[in-house]
Amino acid sequence: FFFRDRGMPWFVLKWAMSLDGKIATARGESQWITGEAARRHAHQLRRRVDAVLVGTSTARLDDPSLGARPPRARFPFRVVLDASGRLPLSLGLFREPFLRAPQRRPDGPLHGSGQTICVVSRRVPPRRLERLHARGVHLLRAASRGGLVDLRDVARRLGALGISQVLVEGGGRLGGS
Repeated sequence: FFFRDRGMPWFVLKWAMSLDGKIATARGESQWITGEAARRHAHQLRRRVDAVLVGTSTARLDDPSLGARPPRARFPFRVVLDASGRLPLSLGLFREPFLRAPQRRPDGPLHGSGQTICVVSRRVPPRRLERLHARGVHLLRAASRGGLVDLRDVARRLGALGISQVLVEGGGRLGGS
C-alpha cells in the first residue's frame, strides 16, 4: 500500500548489532555477530523483496554478492550507492553477471532479475558511466546532497522502476540516513 500510495518503495533496514550496540570493531572491521539461523532469515528476507541496497563503504569493504541462498525463482536487484563513481570495477557486483535478463512487467518496469543497479550522482563522468553500462549495470543518476546521493530521490527513482520493497544491508552511515 505504501508503494501504491506514494510511488516509492518500502524500506526495511537489517543489521546485526552486539549487546553493547556495536556493528563493527573500533577500526571499522565487521565481524560475524549473528548465528546461522539469523543468516538464513536474512536470505529469506532477500527473496521477499524487490531489491537489496548497500552503500559505498559496505560494497568496498565486504564486496557482498547480495544474492539469496539458496536461489529460487525470485532474484532481487542488487543496488549499490556510489555518489562519486569511484567503486572499483573489480567488485563482484560489477564483475559477476546478473542472474537472468531483466523482465518487464505488463505496465513496463523491470523486476526480478538480480541485475546490479548503481546509483550515482550527476557529477560522475560519462566515461565511467559507459564502463559500468558495458558490464550490464543499470545506472540511476540521482540528485546529491552533501556529497552523497539524495535518498529521497533514490527512492523515487527505484519506485519508477517498479521496485516496491528494498532491504537495506548497509553499515551505520547508510542505516542512520
